[in-house]
Formats: sequence, structure tokens, C-alpha cells
Amino acid sequence: MNNEICFEGKLLKPVLGNSWLVELPNGHQLTGFLQKKDRAIGSQLTAGGWVQLEATPFDLSKGRILSLLERNIIDDES
Repeated sequence: MNNEICFEGKLLKPVLGNSWLVELPNGHQLTGFLQKKDRAIGSQLTAGGWVQLEATPFDLSKGRILSLLERNIIDDES
């Protein structure tokens, strides 16, 4: 049974090792982690980039970074 929730989020800044602070479109921030098998995309991650995340409904403070998204979004805040 799959209980995972998928999100898209914007990378804000790297934190400890292979993890990033990620902001969701609704403003919620969480820590995104890379699995060992996905560390090849770690060198392609940059602040401001968009990623797809997967988290459990039990802990929405952290999630697994699944892939890098090619997405051009105009931010109203800038």
C-alpha cells in the first residue's frame, strides 16, 4: 500500500550533506533528502530549481527528492 504524497517544490538552500531546504507552492518549507542511488542528480541541483518530492502523510517536515524538474515559473515576489 502506497501512502506517499508527491509534491513539487523550489530549492532554497543546501543544508547538511545531500539535503536541501525546499519550499512548496503553498509556502510550507521542508527538508528534502537525496537517496544514495539518486546522488548523481545532486550536482545538478541549484538554489531556485524545482524538484519533485515524495513524503509520508505522517511527517511532512521531510521528504525524498525524486527528480529535478525543468520548470519556468515567474515569481510574483521578485
